[in-house]
Amino acid sequence: PTIAGLAAAVDASGAGAVVPPIAPSDRGRPLPLSFAQQRLWFLQQLEPDSVEYNMSVAVRLDAGLDLAALRAALEALVERHEVLRTRLVADVDGTPRQVIDPPSGVELPVVDLTAEADPLATAMATQAAATTVAFELAAGPLLRATLYRLAPDDHLLALCMHHVITDEWSMEIMRRELGVLYAGEVLPPLPVHYADFAVWQREWLSGAALEGQLAYWRERLAGAPVLELPTDRPRPAVRSSAGDVVEFEVPAEVVAGLHRVAGAGGATMFMTLLTVYTMVLSRYSGQDDIVVGTPIANRNRAETED
Repeated sequence: PTIAGLAAAVDASGAGAVVPPIAPSDRGRPLPLSFAQQRLWFLQQLEPDSVEYNMSVAVRLDAGLDLAALRAALEALVERHEVLRTRLVADVDGTPRQVIDPPSGVELPVVDLTAEADPLATAMATQAAATTVAFELAAGPLLRATLYRLAPDDHLLALCMHHVITDEWSMEIMRRELGVLYAGEVLPPLPVHYADFAVWQREWLSGAALEGQLAYWRERLAGAPVLELPTDRPRPAVRSSAGDVVEFEVPAEVVAGLHRVAGAGGATMFMTLLTVYTMVLSRYSGQDDIVVGTPIANRNRAETED
């Protein structure tokens, strides 16, 4: 909880594995996909019409809007981040590569909803429907933008992207940088881009380094049991992506109690809630070895923070 304590922990941690720095790569060479992109590309080949990996973010602009400045900010954002103008194209032998297109502007259609009884609800429903339109990874662009006019001085900017060019952490970076660019400020150029990360990852995670990583997880997951939950109907032969989001509120006194439990255990709220979740699964299944996967930000190097 203190800088001094953190410094002592760092000093006591010892030297870790020596990992090479991420550096700009030669744009004249074929650019590989990162492992994450390769997984998503493979899944898209199996289900070309799938929209499971479409990601959407909305930004409310409830002050006077400068449409020209917003268009310029969007274009500057796409010019700044190569990955936002990247396509995944298979070469003659079927190997997918990253193809980075030159900056060419961003289409920003304006949808006027001021005559609707509930413009915001209509905008959200319209954007939800638009998010169910599949992307073509090889054709691109993999970013779609729409501006919904809710009132003369109230707008909603909606962005839809495929997961091969963004993630949840990136969405927050985009929100922040879009605000800076919309205000007319200039951002410094990025030292490396996602393609540079992909090249670095492929070169580092090969040979002994890759085998060491894989061996760790093979050992950790050896003999992992299948979770046998009692369900009200059999698991379908073909997996369905149909689902829903159920929202609920946790009472303030329960949240306060969770904070006390987390603090007493020296744990974060995430760790505490994940523990509760696995306990619930254990009670339902009658098993005491529960394997749960969680998404991570995957920003463990200074070069990839932005």
